[in-house]
Amino acid sequence: MRALQEIIGKDTYFRIVRKYLCDNGCSTISEEDFIQLCEEESKMQLKHIFERWLRNNEYPVGKY
Repeated sequence: MRALQEIIGKDTYFRIVRKYLCDNGCSTISEEDFIQLCEEESKMQLKHIFERWLRNNEYPVGKY
């Protein structure tokens, strides 16, 4: 999650966290829904980053 914060910025990251908690409380959401939330709030396409991170076990580093 720290890498996500670095990629999208601290303010956007915490906006996503607040929105997630307000909308879902302590419930879980699907991976796709979380990625969509991140993309909507950051206005960035992040699917490829999550794909590398979740499917290929690559830590997302570098510029995106």
